[in-house]
Amino acid sequence: MTERLSDSKVRSEYRRKIHERQVLLFGIIGAVMVFLLLLNTLFWTGLIPFPFKHEFSKKEVATLVYPCSDEGAKPTELKKIPVRVFNASGKSGVAKTVSDGLKTHEIQVSSTANWDGDSKVAEPTRILTGVDGINNAYTLRAFFPDSKVVYDPTLKSEIVDVVIGEGWSEMHSHPTEQDFTDAMKPQEKCTDPSDL
Repeated sequence: MTERLSDSKVRSEYRRKIHERQVLLFGIIGAVMVFLLLLNTLFWTGLIPFPFKHEFSKKEVATLVYPCSDEGAKPTELKKIPVRVFNASGKSGVAKTVSDGLKTHEIQVSSTANWDGDSKVAEPTRILTGVDGINNAYTLRAFFPDSKVVYDPTLKSEIVDVVIGEGWSEMHSHPTEQDFTDAMKPQEKCTDPSDL
């Protein structure tokens, strides 16, 4: 019987030691987890700065630059304007429809495609131009009265990109002389071409 008691005592001692080890191990794990949770909360709230550079997580917002037309600028002869038409409206066939409409006025449409640019085009129409094509872009505003002329530094010739946006409904198919005169007026908050 004493042998059974001693076996029982040994087992009980063994269980007690195992229990102590488990309590210690889970206590340390729990304390580390609480510490990490507090540390991450401080990073998240911005109370302490994150120690690693994280520019990759910031999305750059492109600022659009609106070039001014020259004072007293006259519309460009339509058949001398080179154009590419892009569809960013989400509607099928819009670039072709606009392209066909421009071609009826002898405008040189070199290509049509879906827009794969970096930014979303929410306005009805965005006309992209380099420095050399500003007059061409303003002339095209007669066909797209709600459009914005936007400077694109990648365009190095007189070519103009017409991007049909999500707000697009239709093109002004037969602009008048007054429409062309109004189209040549500088946009609000525009930048002088010499500053581009």
